[in-house]
Amino acid sequence: MKERAIRRNSVAGGVAVLTLASVLVKLTGLLYKIPLTYVLGDEGMGYFNAAYTIYAWLYMLSTAGLPIAVSIMVSEARAKGHREVVKRVLRVTSVSLILIGSVTTAFMVIFARQIAALLGTADAYYTMFAIAPTLFFICLTSLFRGIFQGYQNMVPTAVSQLIEAVGKVAVGMGLAALAVQRGKSLPVVSAYAVIGVSAGTLLGTLYLSVRYLIAKLRGELVIEEKTEAAVSTAGIGRRLLTIALPVTVSASVMSLTGLIDLGMIIRRLVSIGYTQAEATALYGNYTTLVVPMFNLPSVLVAPVASGIIPALSAAFSCGDREGCRHIMDGAFRMCAIIAVPAAMGLAMFARPILALLYPAASVETAYQLLAIISPAVYFVCILTVSNAVLQSFGRAKTPMITMLIGGIIKVIAGYVLLGREEIGILGSPIGTVLCYGVALLLNLIVIASRIEYIPSVTSLVWRPLASAVCSIGPAALLYYRFLQAHSARTGTLVCMIMAMALYLIFSLLTGSVKQEDVGKILGRKGAPSRESGV
Repeated sequence: MKERAIRRNSVAGGVAVLTLASVLVKLTGLLYKIPLTYVLGDEGMGYFNAAYTIYAWLYMLSTAGLPIAVSIMVSEARAKGHREVVKRVLRVTSVSLILIGSVTTAFMVIFARQIAALLGTADAYYTMFAIAPTLFFICLTSLFRGIFQGYQNMVPTAVSQLIEAVGKVAVGMGLAALAVQRGKSLPVVSAYAVIGVSAGTLLGTLYLSVRYLIAKLRGELVIEEKTEAAVSTAGIGRRLLTIALPVTVSASVMSLTGLIDLGMIIRRLVSIGYTQAEATALYGNYTTLVVPMFNLPSVLVAPVASGIIPALSAAFSCGDREGCRHIMDGAFRMCAIIAVPAAMGLAMFARPILALLYPAASVETAYQLLAIISPAVYFVCILTVSNAVLQSFGRAKTPMITMLIGGIIKVIAGYVLLGREEIGILGSPIGTVLCYGVALLLNLIVIASRIEYIPSVTSLVWRPLASAVCSIGPAALLYYRFLQAHSARTGTLVCMIMAMALYLIFSLLTGSVKQEDVGKILGRKGAPSRESGV
């Protein structure tokens, strides 16, 4: 019981640290992209996001699976006292990530011009070339993050994320301003701005390298050898590959569909009468204003998934089924508390939220897209945790298959709908909703049938939905009936604060948020609850 309580506290602390860091990173990212939108406009952001989409896909291919595999295997080995296994895991992974980072960076440098032309955004070549070194640095960063997370120490990961974000803003905006001052073209200004991403990642890598050396000198990464494990280096390599490959494929599927979107959106819009510049501007508008807002709630959920993987893997390897169920209950409940009001809030306040941050002309195009894509916010948040559950139970191939099916649906729906004049760009968010909805449904079916665990529908849907309706509904009524005409920006902020306060009250009343959850946030100790979970 004592070990289980320690594990739960470790998960809760890790999730809290990563969540706080993720929120700060996302806010810093907004501070980067909002002024950049004013500098580059929708067309310039189209070049920027085109290069970033290529980078995101290669990034997922390079780093999605191995860090998770490292954290799972290190956590399992620590739980069993297999010190030598930990050493071999780190040795194999370090060599693999350095090799992968070198190959992907070289690929993007050599073929940047050809890739840009193939996707119909030839002028994005400069930005693609400038972001290429990030792939090497991020591979090294992922190695260190996997090590620390395997020891259930999330602080180095959180600090490195903040360093990356601040470096990106400081260097990127400074270079973009310099390029504008020198009268450079939009594609070149975009390239200057994206250098900040490479610089920020380099700084984060340097920090983690130093932090790792300090941890080794202090003995923080030493484990007590309990039993010897007769596992060869080749066997460890095969196990790493078995875990990492499905995770990599499932994670890269959505990045790949984003890459397909890049070429498909622009080409399909051109086919129904838009000019190349207009299509690029629409793509830039969608990927700059809508996609970041869509991804924002999942930033709060991703730490939950990252936090439960090592703890759930350790509990499963020790045969602690009750501990596994407790962790899963808490993770799904926390996820739903975030996802339901986020989806409803973006649907109801799409236009005023975007108007707080971006130019009015861009908002008029984007707010309908944000409202349409909002249901997918709920789907992707729950999907993230369900993927982590499946990976922790050794079923990493399932997310790969379900995400692949969802990705195929997204591409087909997007291609058909984008080519219809009456739908146009609206087809892309519709395809995203279908994609994540289908993938989530398939995941939950597998979890119920294979793991024999069914998340509580009351905690997953009804309680947070009731709280969201009772809080966001009155706030929306107040805004659209009384405040919008008089002071739209101030009214938006007032109604958002009102909705959040009401949501907390109604969540406590309905039992979505429990008193011990509030106690944890305020730093108070309370009696443990069997239902509190993570």
